[in-house]
Amino acid sequence: MLGLSPPNSAPVAFVTKALRRSAEVDGVDLHPAVGGLVAGIASAIEDRNSNPENWDHFSRKVQEMAKFLKEMGKSSNRSARGVGEMVSLAQAVAAQQATVGNTATHAVRPAERGDEAERNRIRRRIEAEGMAGGGPVTVMIVVQPEVAREQVVRTVNSLRNGWLMPMSICIYGVSEAADSSFGLGVFERFFTTADAMEAELYRAMSNVETAYVAAIAAGDIIEPDAVARLALHTQDWPAMIYTDEIVAAGESHVIRAKPSMDINRLRESCFVGDWVWYLVDTLRHIGGFNHSLAGAEEYDAQLRIVETGARIVRLPEALFARGHHTRRDATPIETSMQSAMKAIGAHLTRCGIAAGVVESEIGIPGLFSLVYDGAEAQQVLPMTIMLRLEGRTLRQVLDATNRLVPVLGPNNNLFFTVADQNQLDPAVAEFLRSAEETVVHDHPNIRICRLAGPMAAQIQSVRTSQPGHAVLVVDPAGHPECDDAATTLLAMVHSVPDAALVAARTFWVEENGATQLLGPLLFGATMRIGANRDGKNPGPGGWLAATHAVDGVDGPMVIIHPDVPPLNGEAASWTEICDGVAHAQDRRRLRLWTPRASVEVPRTYPSEKNHEPAVALTLPYRPASHHPSMSMIGDPLFLEGRLGLVDTEGSILLSAAGRSEDGRIIDMLRNARLDAGVCASFSPDPIDCASAGRAIAQGRRWIRVNPRYEPALPGSESRFPFEAVWTEPPPPETKSLVQSAYCHYATSQGIANVLRTLGARKVQTLQPRLRKSLWLDGHVVAATTKPSVMWIDEGTDVPWLPSVIAETKGVVDWIVISAADLPLPGYVAQVKPVVLEEQWLGLFRQFSPRFFIRPTPGSKWRDDYMLMMAAAAGCIVLAGRESPARDGLPVSNYLGSDSPERWRSAIERHARESAAPSQTSLDSLWFEATDYDWLVSGPDRAVQKVA
Repeated sequence: MLGLSPPNSAPVAFVTKALRRSAEVDGVDLHPAVGGLVAGIASAIEDRNSNPENWDHFSRKVQEMAKFLKEMGKSSNRSARGVGEMVSLAQAVAAQQATVGNTATHAVRPAERGDEAERNRIRRRIEAEGMAGGGPVTVMIVVQPEVAREQVVRTVNSLRNGWLMPMSICIYGVSEAADSSFGLGVFERFFTTADAMEAELYRAMSNVETAYVAAIAAGDIIEPDAVARLALHTQDWPAMIYTDEIVAAGESHVIRAKPSMDINRLRESCFVGDWVWYLVDTLRHIGGFNHSLAGAEEYDAQLRIVETGARIVRLPEALFARGHHTRRDATPIETSMQSAMKAIGAHLTRCGIAAGVVESEIGIPGLFSLVYDGAEAQQVLPMTIMLRLEGRTLRQVLDATNRLVPVLGPNNNLFFTVADQNQLDPAVAEFLRSAEETVVHDHPNIRICRLAGPMAAQIQSVRTSQPGHAVLVVDPAGHPECDDAATTLLAMVHSVPDAALVAARTFWVEENGATQLLGPLLFGATMRIGANRDGKNPGPGGWLAATHAVDGVDGPMVIIHPDVPPLNGEAASWTEICDGVAHAQDRRRLRLWTPRASVEVPRTYPSEKNHEPAVALTLPYRPASHHPSMSMIGDPLFLEGRLGLVDTEGSILLSAAGRSEDGRIIDMLRNARLDAGVCASFSPDPIDCASAGRAIAQGRRWIRVNPRYEPALPGSESRFPFEAVWTEPPPPETKSLVQSAYCHYATSQGIANVLRTLGARKVQTLQPRLRKSLWLDGHVVAATTKPSVMWIDEGTDVPWLPSVIAETKGVVDWIVISAADLPLPGYVAQVKPVVLEEQWLGLFRQFSPRFFIRPTPGSKWRDDYMLMMAAAAGCIVLAGRESPARDGLPVSNYLGSDSPERWRSAIERHARESAAPSQTSLDSLWFEATDYDWLVSGPDRAVQKVA
C-alpha cells in the first residue's frame, strides 16, 4: 500500500515502536488505549484498508491522546516549564556525547564531568573534608500511587551507585502495604492517601537528623557525582543549594539551566525546581514547610529562606535527570498556582511591599506578575519626566507628550530636554518655540531645558534641579503597550527595596508585525540577554518574563531612584551609567529589568542602542549578575559550548577554536588529567578581552590553540602575555601576535621552525601522543574483502587525487574524510571529520582501511598525528616526503607528493601483495605524562606567568 517492499520481499506484518527500528511490538509495555490504536492501525495495514473514514477515526484518536498527554504534562511538576533554559548542547559539545568512558547517566553532560580522573579528584577532596562516610544529607524519595516499583528502584539505585552515598534514604509513598526490599540504609513509610503522605513528608523534612535534606520524585535519576559535588559545597553551611537539571526532549535529553538566585526573580517565577538541598537548621528557623499551600510548599519555603538573607548556592551543573511525567505531589496545577500566589502575597506582606500578584500574561505555569500600587507611589514619591528630543520626529514627540501629560500630578514635572539644537527636526524646533510661548508659562510643571555634555551630565542636571524626584528618562521613539507604563516604573522604583534603576521591557517591531526582544545587558557579554527572541514569547528563556536584577539597563524608558548617588558626568551611555551605579558606595542598589511595563520601538531605533553591548563587553565581569551557564560569547541565553570541565579550581583554560585537528590537544589534556591530576577547562570559542581579564582575576592562564588575534586587557589597549599552542604553521601576517606570546608549544619541529623565523620567544616542541589503552583495546581488524584506502583532507590541496582514485578504483575502495563535498570519480565513501581520538578510532574500526595515504604537496606540514592514528590502527602507511614522521613510526613508503604515478603504483603493488603492515614497535606513539610538565603546573605558577 505504501509502495515499499523489504529486501527479501517478505510481507511486513507488524508495526514498529519507533522510526529506524524493526523490532516487533509485543504489546506488553503498551497502555491499553495505545495498544488498541496500534492494533487497529496494524490490522488496517495488513488488510490494505483504504477507507478514509477508518483513517479519520485513527487521526481523531491520536489527537485525543495528544490532548490528554498535554494536560498530564502540565501537572507533572512544580518547576515552571521553560523557566530556565532548555538547550541542546552546541555542536562541539554534542560531538563529545559518544566518547568512551562517560560514566554519567546522560551524555549531554561533558564526558570529563564523570570520567575516572574527575572521580579521583572529587574523592580526594571528599576524604580531605572528612566526608568519606557519606554525604550530610537525607534524601526523600516521593512515590505517587501510579508510580511503578521499577521507577523507585531506578531512583534508589542511582543514589547507591553514586560517588558518595547520602547518609540516609527515606521513601514516602501511597500504598496499602509497605514492600520493604531495599535492605539497610533505606527507610520506607507508606500512607493510605497522598495528602496524608505529603503532610508527613514535609513535617519529616524539617526534623531529619542530618545537616541537609532533599526531596526527589520516584523515577527521577540522580547523576553519579550529584551527592558528592553538592556535599563539597556544604562546608560553610549555605541555607539552600540548587542545580540545573536534565529533561527529556523527544528521544534525546537537554539541560535546563536555571538562573542564579535573585529575590525579584523568585517573587515572579518558580524557577528553583526539584533536587534542592535545604539546611535543616534553616528550615526549623523559618518554621518548616506550610502544607496548607498545596503544591507550593517548597516555593513558599524558598521565599521565606531568601527573606532571611541566608546564603544560597547555585551549582551550575546538571546533577539530576527528570523522568517522564514524574511528579512530587498529586496537586492539580491550577491549585498549585493559587497556592503559589498565596505564598507570594504573604511574602510581600512580610516584606512591607504594596503589591498584588496575578498570573503572568506569558501563560507559562509557574510565572507570575506583581502589580504595584501606582497611586500610592505618586502620592509619596514625586517624579520628573525627562523627554529627550534629539533625532525625533514631531509625530513621535506629540504622541509621547499626549501619553505623559495625563500622568502629571501636582508634584510631577515634564522636561523637554535638548542637548544639541542642531540635531532637532525643524518641526520639533518649531513645536518647542510654540510651547514656550503658549504652554510653559501656564503650566509650571512643564519646562523646556537646553542641556550640554554627555548623557549622564544631562540627567544629573535634571536631578540636581529637582532634588528628591525620581527621574524617568523617556525616548519619544518608544510606544508603551499600556498607558500606565510610566506609573508602573514609578511604583516599582518606590516599592522594590534597593531598586536603583528600573527599565521597561523593550522590543523591536518589524514591518510584518513580528517583535524581537531588546533585552538587558551583562557586563562582559557580546550580546544582550534574549537577543533574537520574540518580544511577546521569550521561548526557552521563560524567566525573562520575570523582573530580575541585571548588570545594565537601557531603552526608551528608564527610571532612576532619587537616592542613587550622583552620576558620573563623563558617562555617555546607559551602560557606563549602570557601571557607575554598580561601583557607587551603596552597592546594594540594583539595576532591574521588568516585563511589567513593555515598550515597542521601530526598527529604525537609533544605532547608538546597538553599540551598548560593545561597551558592556569592555567592562569587568560581575558573576553576581551573570547566570553561570549563560554564554558570554554569542547568545547569552544558551549554555556555553564548552568541551570539558567547567571548574573554578582549574589552573588551565584551553581554547579549542578552529578546525577539528585541535582535538589532539584536547586529548592530550584529557590524558594529562588522567595521569597527572590536572584540572582543565575547555572552550571552543575564541578568547575575547573580557574573558581573558576574568581568567587573570581568577588566577588562571590561557592556553590558546592557533590564536586568531592578540588579546588586550579589558578597557585598554595594553596587551598581556599568553601561551599559544600551534597545530599548524602560522601565516606571516600573524608576526606581531607570535611575538607577543609568552611562550609557544608547537606540535612538530617544522611548526617550531616557522615560529622562530617569525621572532617567537621560548618555543618548545610538543609532539602529540595517543592513548595506549584506547587503541590497544579497540584494535582495528583489516577488511577481508576488497582492500580500501583512506585519505583525510587536512586543508592541503592534492590536485591529482581524483585521477589516482579513477585509475585504482578497480583494485581498491576509497574512503575520503573531508568537511567539504569533493567532486570525486566513481563510488567514494565520503565522511565528515570528527574531533576526539576515540571518534577517530571509531572511524577506523567502521571502515577498516588497509592503506592510509598522506600526500603533502608543497606543504610546510603540521605534525604526524594522522600518521600515528593510521599506524596504531594497523594500516599500511604511505606518507609524503614533505612531512617526515618521528623515529619509530612505521611508515611503509615515503613518496614525492608531486609524483602521482608513484602513489598509484605503490597502492596497486601493496594491494596485490598480502604483506601486513610493518611490525616496528609503536612505543613512540603512546602518551607519557612527563612529556607535558607544563600542563601540570598549579595555580601559583599560572599567576606568575600572567603577572
